[in-house]
Amino acid sequence: MRLIDQFHKEGVIDAYTFVFDEMDRGGNTTMLALSEDGYTFSNWTSGLYDPGGENEHLGKRVLLSAIGAAALNGLYARLSIPKGQEDFYATLDAIADEYEPGEASLLDRLDELRRQLNDGQEGSE
Repeated sequence: MRLIDQFHKEGVIDAYTFVFDEMDRGGNTTMLALSEDGYTFSNWTSGLYDPGGENEHLGKRVLLSAIGAAALNGLYARLSIPKGQEDFYATLDAIADEYEPGEASLLDRLDELRRQLNDGQEGSE
């Protein structure tokens, strides 16, 4: 499952919506809704997403680099990236700063970092 888009909406508890490339049989796309602080509200859900559309119902499209640190920490936690892995956080933040929508190579890099992190955890057990 890959992160493909992210949105922000003011004045609602689920301020951030992260959209992933997984789709159910009904055509709904997997999403993670998070509060501004990343923890007050955090819910996996599915909904309508048009890859080429504005998706105004999800809010305003934002770059990862525009998302606050607290919300990103909540995202990392939900993706099972543990705290204490500062080197991976720093790398992810650097990648987020370079992110432009539609850059598949960046998403591939994020997936590779997640795999490396998971491999490192399995080896330490």
